[in-house]
Amino acid sequence: MTLLDSVKNTFVPIHREGYPFIAAFAAATLFLGYFSSFLFWIGLILTAWCVYFYRDPE
Repeated sequence: MTLLDSVKNTFVPIHREGYPFIAAFAAATLFLGYFSSFLFWIGLILTAWCVYFYRDPE
């Protein structure tokens, strides 16, 4: 088993329709992080939630 196989088995794949939303959350996180480190962490938590929400259960 290679390292890449281990990573693929560990992380749940993201559903295709979720990528635009995840990208928007990530962009907002970077934008907010430019102004405040506190807002960056809030944005990072919300981005992680978005990734969790759009995971592909199959």
